[in-house]
Amino acid sequence: MRVNIIKDRCRLFAAGVVAGITALCPAHSATAQDLKFQGPVKLYAGFAAGGQSDILARVLADKLKDRIGRAVVVENKTGAGGRIAVETVKSAPPDGSSLVLANISHMSIAPLIYADLPYDPLRDFTPISKVVEFQIALATGKQTGAQDMAAMLTWLKSNPNNGSSGNPGTGSLPHLYGLELADATGHNLQHVPYRGGAPIVAALTQGDLTMGWAGIGDFLEQHRAGQVRIVGVTGVARSPELKDVPTFGELGLEGIGTNGWIGIFGPAGMAADITALYHREFVGILNDPAIRTKLESFSFVVAGGKPDELQAQVVADLAKWKSVVVKADIKP
Repeated sequence: MRVNIIKDRCRLFAAGVVAGITALCPAHSATAQDLKFQGPVKLYAGFAAGGQSDILARVLADKLKDRIGRAVVVENKTGAGGRIAVETVKSAPPDGSSLVLANISHMSIAPLIYADLPYDPLRDFTPISKVVEFQIALATGKQTGAQDMAAMLTWLKSNPNNGSSGNPGTGSLPHLYGLELADATGHNLQHVPYRGGAPIVAALTQGDLTMGWAGIGDFLEQHRAGQVRIVGVTGVARSPELKDVPTFGELGLEGIGTNGWIGIFGPAGMAADITALYHREFVGILNDPAIRTKLESFSFVVAGGKPDELQAQVVADLAKWKSVVVKADIKP
């Protein structure tokens, strides 16, 4: 069973068997001139243009271009909840020409849900750096007209067979949060996967969806315009952008609390000096006060971190979310 395989690999990692993730002392400090491939660096993003993850990709690509002195292009590979982009980079040459923005859903939840997942998060990638965390929001719109969680749940009680829950793909963290909400409130919710946050917003504003889950940044503009209403957010504290919106903990939904994260990965087998080069450059980008301010304006929490810390995050979340998948009786 896939979850048992993952569990065994997690144990091996904890014991220090997973090697080659980072080299503490590369032979030399690589520069952009050490990137031997021809053409641009490709940064793959698994969601549609215009969404929060796409915005992050374009901010990072633009600054990376300036820092390494060569073109960096964003490739939007949508579908399968973003896993197509991840799979594409798994199969790319390990020369530094292809990187991917992958999140907790791709690396720590999908392996627990898909028996035929075409990649292994611990074996097939080179972790470079976690870049941001993001609070996940639950929003409703035209269909319910609700202004808070209580009103939305009242609508669901009056429409027990019409509730729908949209998210950025089957097996995503928001998908599991939707399952947890249905379990906690006793409401039957139809699962509706979308290709990112932008189409979820459109469905809410058109009245085609009861509720939708995505990063706060995906909903913020329409929330402020009154076209959708965010009724709850993850995290231990309210978002600075949404001081009037309670956390799920405040609403008594303690199981819906953890933020998501996004990291940069390359294919397995990337040379230690090239990995160190990209890690150094992305950390430099995230330490730029102007970039931090810009990302925070899109409701990201700037993170950073070493390659081995990102790998440890993947391992820890594999263990954490296994219990949720088992409880929801989702069969791999």
